[in-house]
Amino acid sequence: MASRLVKKVREYFQQQFGSKPVITQAPGRINIIGEHIDYSDGFVLPMAIDKYIVVAAALNGTSARCRVHAIDLNESVEWSFDSLLPDRPTWLHYIYGSIDQWYNQKLAAGGIDLAFCGDIPLGAGLSSSAALEASTALAISRLWSLDVHQKELALHCQQVEHQYAGVQCGIMDQYASIFGSLGQAILLDCQSVAHQYIACNLGKYAFLLCNTGVSHSLASSQYNLRRQSCEAGLVELKKHYSSIKSWRDVDLGQLRSCRSNMDPTTYRRCLHVVHEIDRVLQAAQALQKGNLPELGQLMYGSHSDLSGNYEVSCPELDFLVELTQSEDHVLGSRMMGGGFGGCTINLIEEARIPDFLEKADFAYRQKFGIDLESYMVKGGDGASVIS
Repeated sequence: MASRLVKKVREYFQQQFGSKPVITQAPGRINIIGEHIDYSDGFVLPMAIDKYIVVAAALNGTSARCRVHAIDLNESVEWSFDSLLPDRPTWLHYIYGSIDQWYNQKLAAGGIDLAFCGDIPLGAGLSSSAALEASTALAISRLWSLDVHQKELALHCQQVEHQYAGVQCGIMDQYASIFGSLGQAILLDCQSVAHQYIACNLGKYAFLLCNTGVSHSLASSQYNLRRQSCEAGLVELKKHYSSIKSWRDVDLGQLRSCRSNMDPTTYRRCLHVVHEIDRVLQAAQALQKGNLPELGQLMYGSHSDLSGNYEVSCPELDFLVELTQSEDHVLGSRMMGGGFGGCTINLIEEARIPDFLEKADFAYRQKFGIDLESYMVKGGDGASVIS
């Protein structure tokens, strides 16, 4: 539990609004492997981490008035349920969308005061937006006495991302934040929206995130273009193979046989999807067996495809991954998250992290003139009501 953040948000809320709030928390996540395939009915292998968004919220005695404050940004917004809010700051999409969606379903039960803070680095591919969606939705469901199960909550948060933030994301980020369990990775089937927990026993190794310091926006046209390419490729495959209903039914031979019917870009995007679905299943088995070298090699393969075929990497990410390949204490590395910046995730011997970071920071600063930020992450628990 993020006790420091809980204390901070509780004290702020009581000073600002003068009432006792419901307090919820939701974690960020890493994705060990399975990138850009959650929206293509793939498998993914995320894990909740020990970095959180914490929300404090209470009914304010009005029928439709909302007051929201982002503590870390020192920004406030007010609105009423029945008024449009077209010029909202980016962070407010995730709160406004959750409230507005339930209001439109006629489930609102009173105006809300809400404040939040967190320690999930922004723009690093750790799904701070999903954590804000999950912690907000959980708090509001409590205040409005909504009987919402975990899976419903994840789907609600995904729709917030689609309809209010304009990002046609898959279910992974919201699911990992809500279903996270300490010490467990989640093998998530994005087709059936079912999961199993995989014990994440890394021994002397740890996951280290290296942040490029390059910002990215998933709402940019590039993210949605990738999704459109995959959908177009699947349509083409279905024309030739009646057995294909989703990407899960596609093998490499079928894809290759349809290559001449696709433009080169679409084919490369599809190649990544087929490879990555297979890699995730291999990675889950490797993690279950404690075969960390195999897991590391699969991570490298994932990055190669994401950079070469899916083209969502960037020079900074590629540089950091290449830097690890000559280090025997690093078993694997790849870009993580939406791409075009953000973090690499590295499977590294924990005792060697200081030496590695000294070398990596110097090399990265020499190449790009940017100080390298890094975070060693441990597993965390999923979204919960604190008080």
